[in-house]
Amino acid sequence: MRSMNGQVQGDLSNWQYGANRAFGLFRNPADRTRGPFYPANIASQYPASQYSNGVVGSRGGRYINPNPLGYGQDPQLHLDLRGSNPAISGFDTPISGGLGAGKTLKDYMANLDSYAVAAFSSEGNQENSANLGVFRADGSYEFDEGGLFGLLNRVDVGVRRSDRQTQIRNFHLFSNFYGGNGASVPEGCLAQWKAIDVVMDNAQCSAGEFVSNPAYNAANPMATAPSSCGAATVANTPTCFQGYTVNRPTKLNAYTPVYFQTNWGGVVNGMPGLWVVDPKAFDDVKAFQDKVFGPSTEVTIPGNTYDVDLVRRTARTWASSAPTAAMSSTRAACSACSTASMSACAVRTARPRSATSTSSRTSMAATAPRFRKAVSRSGRRSTW
Repeated sequence: MRSMNGQVQGDLSNWQYGANRAFGLFRNPADRTRGPFYPANIASQYPASQYSNGVVGSRGGRYINPNPLGYGQDPQLHLDLRGSNPAISGFDTPISGGLGAGKTLKDYMANLDSYAVAAFSSEGNQENSANLGVFRADGSYEFDEGGLFGLLNRVDVGVRRSDRQTQIRNFHLFSNFYGGNGASVPEGCLAQWKAIDVVMDNAQCSAGEFVSNPAYNAANPMATAPSSCGAATVANTPTCFQGYTVNRPTKLNAYTPVYFQTNWGGVVNGMPGLWVVDPKAFDDVKAFQDKVFGPSTEVTIPGNTYDVDLVRRTARTWASSAPTAAMSSTRAACSACSTASMSACAVRTARPRSATSTSSRTSMAATAPRFRKAVSRSGRRSTW
C-alpha cells in the first residue's frame, strides 16, 4: 500500500520587514531590504520594480520581493467562542499593503494576485506491505477395540507454521535545486520544503554567490575568510556568502487550478471567502513535483522505517483414553437391542463415551486450548 500527500501553502503577506510585524522573513538585520535572493537567470524573469534593492551579487543575483500585492501589516482578528458556532471578526479593518490605502484583509483575500506560494511539500508519505504464509497439517489414529495397552483409544497430532513479513517505509519527497547554477555539487542541493523561507547556505550543500557585506566595518580587524550572510555572527569581511532561496516567487495559480471558497459548512460565522487550490492537483503528487521541480527523490525517514519478520511454529498431541469396562458392557448390551430400540440404546451408550472424552479433553485444555474435539469410532483408522 502506497499513501502520499501533497500540499501547497498560500500566503497573503508581502514579506516586507516592519518593526511591529511578528514575522519578517529572515531579513538581514544589518539591511532589512535583503530577503529572498535568486540567481541572475531567475531574477531576470521579474520586473526591476520587484527588486528589493540595488545590490547585485558576484554572479548577477538579485534580491526580490516575492509578493508585492500582499498586505504589509499583521492583521488583528477577534474570535468569539460564545454561542453554538464560533464567530470571527476584523476582516473589514483597513490594513496597509500592495493594494493601497483603505483596503481590508477581506479585500486581500478576494484578490487572487495578492496570493503567493509560501511552500510546496510532500512529507510523511508511506509505502507499506505485509505478507502471511501458513502451513498446517493434522492427523489422527484410532486403535481397535481395547485400545493401545488398554489405555489409549485415539491419538491426534498436528503441526502449524506461520511466516509473517511486514515492511513499513516512511519518506519525504526531495528535489534538487541550482545544479550547475551556483550549487556546490553538480547535481544541485536537495530540499524537502520548496519554500520562500528556505535558504541554501547549509555547509553540507550550498548554492549562492557573494554579495557586499552590510555589516562590514573597516575600522575593525578583518576576518580571514568570509562567512554566510545569515550566520549568527557574520565575519568582518567586505563580502559574505548569500545563499539562494529555494522557491522562486510563484503565484498561487501558477501550477494548480484554484477556486474561490465561500462555503465553510456553517461551523463558523464571519469568515469571508478566499482562494484555495483544487486538491485534485495532487492526485499524483510525485508527478506534480517532477513537473514543477524536476525529478524528485524519495528520502527514507530512518526513525519511522522498519521491517518485521516473525516465524511461529507450533505442534500438538492429544490422546483419548480407551473405553472402560462399563462402556464395553453397555456396548455389548446395545448389540442385542432390536432395531426399534436402537436409537434409545445409542443414547445410553453415548453418555459414558462423552463423559470419558470430556475428562480427557479438559485435562489437556490448560496446555493446548486450540485442540480439536475428537470423535471416536471403534475400529476406524485415520491417516495424514
